[in-house]
Amino acid sequence: MSIKKGIRRHILEAPLYFRCLRARWDAAAEKGGTYHIVIPFRTYKVYREHMLGLVDCLEAVGRRTILHPVKRFRQVGRLQRGDRVLAFAPYRLEAFERTPGVLYAAVNSEQYPETAEELKEGLHLRGKGFLTGCHLVFECHEALEDRARALGLKPAGVLPFGYTDRWNWGAFPVQPRYDVAFLGRFSSDHRRELWGAVKDRFRVCPRNEAWGKRRPGFLRSARIQLNFSQTEVALLAGHRFAMMLANRCFLLSETLPPGSPFKAGVHYAEASSSTMIDAIARYLERKDLRASIAQAGHDFVRNEYRLETHVNRILPVLDFAMEAVLDDREPGAGEDEYSGLESGQ
Repeated sequence: MSIKKGIRRHILEAPLYFRCLRARWDAAAEKGGTYHIVIPFRTYKVYREHMLGLVDCLEAVGRRTILHPVKRFRQVGRLQRGDRVLAFAPYRLEAFERTPGVLYAAVNSEQYPETAEELKEGLHLRGKGFLTGCHLVFECHEALEDRARALGLKPAGVLPFGYTDRWNWGAFPVQPRYDVAFLGRFSSDHRRELWGAVKDRFRVCPRNEAWGKRRPGFLRSARIQLNFSQTEVALLAGHRFAMMLANRCFLLSETLPPGSPFKAGVHYAEASSSTMIDAIARYLERKDLRASIAQAGHDFVRNEYRLETHVNRILPVLDFAMEAVLDDREPGAGEDEYSGLESGQ
């Protein structure tokens, strides 16, 4: 990285450094019982709307909440008895030693290996780093929760990228300049090959990163937004679906795994990698169909897939686990101990 780019990056990240320091000062002034939302710097810029929306949801039900964008978990500072830590992108955080009387939870967004044997052999990030010290692990969507249970794990529940008013960018009409767009990195052969076939046929607009005010403009710049998996294995990118559907985008995706809350042909369009080119051409000719699917997807996330609903479901789980931690007991996770808690029973 050049000196000029390095200086520019640090200037752009200055507000995040200030937020990190301010969060530590606020935490030091509290007397315990605070929710500490921890997110790595790089991920915070991408998840910003979700993080701020989560803070809004917790504060709306009377929970003291502090948001910590950090480079390392130890930058959170001293935690106090009764505090609750909820970490995102835990694979980017280092292992830690528990503070007595503090509940540690994380939201997993990484895919699991194909077999339980691979999981036991430590071929997943759950067996490494930050997650090894967590009392509870939530999954970021229902399909990932189903996968975890199939492998014999016991997730504490689901905390997805649900809708909040933070996603409401004030969607104004924009005349699309491109046929197809993709927001993300081409870090796998599968993505590169599929995108290579797409860009040879259509007017495209790829971008590795877009956040803040640049993101809604980019999302509205194309008639079709694409969702490519890293490999041939079906997976659900929950944050991508939240961005697209909340912003009324027409999303064309590869096949999703079982358990997904989104319905193909209703909330989004679906095509296999071998039929993707034909599907793009077909949907480009159907403006009315694109508009109806995009609106149905937006209505679903805004009305039925709200973050505050899921927050209210997991709060009893966190409170129940906190009681065990304060009694110096290891809280159990999964169906047996938390049966009925997520639904408020």
